[in-house]
Amino acid sequence: MKQIKRNIVIIMLLCTILSSLLIGILSVETSKRIVNENAVQRLSLLGDSSQKDLNTALDNIRQSTNILASYALERLSDPVKFQSDPSYVQAYSDMIEPSLRTAALNTSGAVTVYIRYNPELTTPTSGVVLMKDSTYGYFAAITPTDLSQYDAGDERVAWYYRPVSSQSPEWIMPYRNDVSNGKYILSYVVPLVQKGVCYGVVGMDMDYSTLKQTVDAIQFYDTGYAFLVDGSENMLVHRNFGIYTPVKSIENGQLSGLFTAAHAGSNDLSYVFRGEKRNCAIRQLNNGMILVLSAPVAEIFRDSSKLSYQIILVT
Repeated sequence: MKQIKRNIVIIMLLCTILSSLLIGILSVETSKRIVNENAVQRLSLLGDSSQKDLNTALDNIRQSTNILASYALERLSDPVKFQSDPSYVQAYSDMIEPSLRTAALNTSGAVTVYIRYNPELTTPTSGVVLMKDSTYGYFAAITPTDLSQYDAGDERVAWYYRPVSSQSPEWIMPYRNDVSNGKYILSYVVPLVQKGVCYGVVGMDMDYSTLKQTVDAIQFYDTGYAFLVDGSENMLVHRNFGIYTPVKSIENGQLSGLFTAAHAGSNDLSYVFRGEKRNCAIRQLNNGMILVLSAPVAEIFRDSSKLSYQIILVT
């Protein structure tokens, strides 16, 4: 009789232990899945929000420049005189300049605005260039760059020759500009094309340092941060690398192909950087740049690990 009672108690204990283990395992897996999904969703929402903020800054520049380009073409009433009469070109510049200044003053992030004319139709220094005074904030006229001093393939004048060559608006990735004392700037430029003839370009510049500060300010979890990569897989903004550091030169090239437009929209891509496993969300900006939000896996899923540990203890 005692043997039967002991067997019954053992069976009850085993059933209780087995049930607890099954419930515990199910609870751990379910809670882990839900918390992990929330963590990924949080990273996704932060990626979307950061993408929107950066796109807003870029779109301000783009929209203002497009409006100026349309206005400049509308006011080009006599294309023949433009190509033959310097006084007409000067009068045209005088008419356009107030609109350039107004647009720049009302465009957040703009540091330079300009209309430059085709040197084959006018002189190589023709046009109007207005630069923002860092102290007082107004836009003052400066001497335009002499296009005759540069080869068409020189990156320092890509802001002119690239949109003229493509006959379409262009975002020019950060480059050193002689007019801005060698600082890196980012340009959006629209060619002025009428009936197949290019009369020049209208452009607006954004200070690279402003873009960098915006990206560097994106911080989350304990050590999560954001960075920018261009379409050729070069670092544009990264806390550990200088501008235009090739991604293929990092981690023995193991990160090549990861931070690209092909992965735009992803929220949980994994990679190893300096021995630490990290997850990232990738977004593509309207100018083709790739925004990456990256954080250690241990930080992203820390709440999940804590909850699992607590459930195991209770079980």
